[in-house]
Amino acid sequence: WLRSSCMQLRMMVASSFPRDGLEIAPNSDYERLPISEEVQDQFDAAHASTYLVSAWDSFECPAEACQESVNAETLAEERGSPHNLPTGVRQTVLRGMSELIASAGLGESAWFKAADLLDASAPALAQTDELGLLHVLPALSVAIVNLLRKTEVTVDRLQDIDLSTWAIPIALQLFHGGLEVPLNVTHGDVLVQESRMLRALEWKVFLPSVESWITLLGARLRMLVHTNLVEMVCWVNDRSIFAARFLVMWRSRADRSCAKALACGLFALHLVLAGMLSLEVLRPYHIQADQWQHLFLESQPHVDMVPQPNLPQEIERDVHHACLRASNSSPQALRAASFLTVDRLRSALALVWG
Repeated sequence: WLRSSCMQLRMMVASSFPRDGLEIAPNSDYERLPISEEVQDQFDAAHASTYLVSAWDSFECPAEACQESVNAETLAEERGSPHNLPTGVRQTVLRGMSELIASAGLGESAWFKAADLLDASAPALAQTDELGLLHVLPALSVAIVNLLRKTEVTVDRLQDIDLSTWAIPIALQLFHGGLEVPLNVTHGDVLVQESRMLRALEWKVFLPSVESWITLLGARLRMLVHTNLVEMVCWVNDRSIFAARFLVMWRSRADRSCAKALACGLFALHLVLAGMLSLEVLRPYHIQADQWQHLFLESQPHVDMVPQPNLPQEIERDVHHACLRASNSSPQALRAASFLTVDRLRSALALVWG
């Protein structure tokens, strides 16, 4: 139906972009597209300002550097680093925290934050705890959820909870999994781990997560496209978060500063799956087209062939530019993020398939 109303859609989508920026393409792969003041005002009104993107960017590192961190993490796993949680143990803890988060009335975003805190604090705690990280996992897991509860639940809804009872389900799951963990965790044990975690992270607790970035990108992109495309963008947003949960469950992030790169990569790849963007525009220059398609398909096990854009070419170009504006990224940065994400998905799927 989009093709049948090509001219009408071009006019409508064009009206969503600043007229002084619609025809502007980056002069360099390393330059960002301009955003008009009118659109900036819309972002501000929706609490999705470019200032917020820039502030979050200060915690990030380039996707190329993230790739180096990923390679280092993979090497550490292959060598059996004692500071990394085994995949099965980590997944047990994440599932246990997911249940605690639900019982505490917190949203899905809290689970991503909990996973981030676990991955960030575990290596530091493993080096300082005489009994070892596995021994304190039940108390640490409850400490993470309790910290989220105290920061996300309003004071009038915050109730006193016996934290020792929260630790029992996770401790039992780990014990039945063959780990020697204490089944009796006291309220004081939880508070001790909370304090140790805060010190280990130097109080840098709530950095933007992959889910936070995806939600922000989706909000900005919906304001940059015409209403006829908003429903498709919502689908892309939801599927990106679903994929992010899978990615976080199976592969811990090598660095907390890679959240934006993974979020941009997931969002861009799902724009391809939605037929809104060509896979070719995301191809890194050092990879041949056929190889890039092969890597993409390996990262998407339920897709038999590379989807082709079902939008008119000019509108597809505008979607690409909207994606760059939404993420405040250069074309090169978006390509690097896409490559990083494909690599991470392929690595996670390799673990799933054994």
